[in-house]
Amino acid sequence: MAVEDDLAKLLRGDGPPSGRTFKDLGLSALAKRLPRVPNTLYGKWCSRCRGIWFGLVGECECPKCGNRHG
Repeated sequence: MAVEDDLAKLLRGDGPPSGRTFKDLGLSALAKRLPRVPNTLYGKWCSRCRGIWFGLVGECECPKCGNRHG
């Protein structure tokens, strides 16, 4: 539960979560291929990599490890 609380703090902009760092896992393959349109990418959490990756609505596979379960 602490990780979810820390992630919520991070996303709200309350500062760094209790000394933990989150990795930037980059963009999904589809997001890399399509032209950039403002406000179309969403941050998604990968519990296996313990980081945030960015993709389009409906994408659910982490670009680093392939995890599809958050």
